[in-house]
Amino acid sequence: MIQALLNWKSALALVAIGIVIGTISYSSHLAQKIAAEERLKMEQWVEAGKLLLNDSTGISNNLVSLIVSGNHELPVIVTDEKDSIVESINLDTNKVKNQPGYLRNQLDRFRASNQPIVWRDPVQPTRSNFYYYGNKRKFTEAKINI
Repeated sequence: MIQALLNWKSALALVAIGIVIGTISYSSHLAQKIAAEERLKMEQWVEAGKLLLNDSTGISNNLVSLIVSGNHELPVIVTDEKDSIVESINLDTNKVKNQPGYLRNQLDRFRASNQPIVWRDPVQPTRSNFYYYGNKRKFTEAKINI
């Protein structure tokens, strides 16, 4: 009787451990997949911006404009080559205005979580912008600060 009970409890414990391990590994897989998708969206956003800015032929189409204006979820901080903040997108405008260190703190968090996307000026190669981005958040409207 005791041995049958131990076997039943052991089997139940193994099943529970298997479920926990499976859940953790699947969650990790989903987190990596979401991070890769966010990186791809940011790269597309920066590339679309490059096309829009560097289009000397007038071929810019609505698709490029839609990609550039379509970022309503990812918070972004743009810095120049001297590490000066040039622009912030999709961040809380009240905190940006009222809390002096808010943007720098967010920039430090973004740097710790993701590698920046670098844009180099084709006319002046010494000029660069670094696009740091954070995790996707839900916003009711796009918030852009310059």
